[in-house]
Amino acid sequence: ESFPMTRTEIGEDRFHALSRDYVEISTAKSCDLAQIGRHFAPFLQNAKMPAAIVDLATIEWAWLESYHAADASPLTLEAMSALAETDLLNLAVILHPSARICPLHATLAASLAHLAAETEPSAILVIRPDAEVRLLTVDDRTLQAAQNCLQPSTIGNLLALASEQGDVTDPIGPVLTLIGAGALVA
Repeated sequence: ESFPMTRTEIGEDRFHALSRDYVEISTAKSCDLAQIGRHFAPFLQNAKMPAAIVDLATIEWAWLESYHAADASPLTLEAMSALAETDLLNLAVILHPSARICPLHATLAASLAHLAAETEPSAILVIRPDAEVRLLTVDDRTLQAAQNCLQPSTIGNLLALASEQGDVTDPIGPVLTLIGAGALVA
């Protein structure tokens, strides 16, 4: 039940056969029932399933982790606009506790194709800043900004890192995307 889209993508019979094999491996046996699916995506990769299926299973597990993650008040554009420039640049931020970054290794599976814009995303950011878990497609620059926020970083540092990526006319764009999604906390 933890992987409904993956089950739909690969078909009931194949999914159940893989699931039966999965629960017999040592990593699955070492997990309690609530965490039994934790290693399913790597298992699918080892079973030579297509990368889009492995990505989908990874995203579904990240959705569950995000759903059960700690609550925190996300940073808002309104709160940022109330800060003086120096205070804003020195504001320390980190990813929201519910944020999960899922780099993509293939084109999105059909179950998630509706998320892709005109360009192929580099990753899916799974986030639950409020009551609902959301999936956000992110490009390379936003992925880099999110990864820079795995540890506390200042807004000024994020802008400096973004401007170092060369040929960037909008260094604050990825940071604003993360804030708009509710992916950062002060």
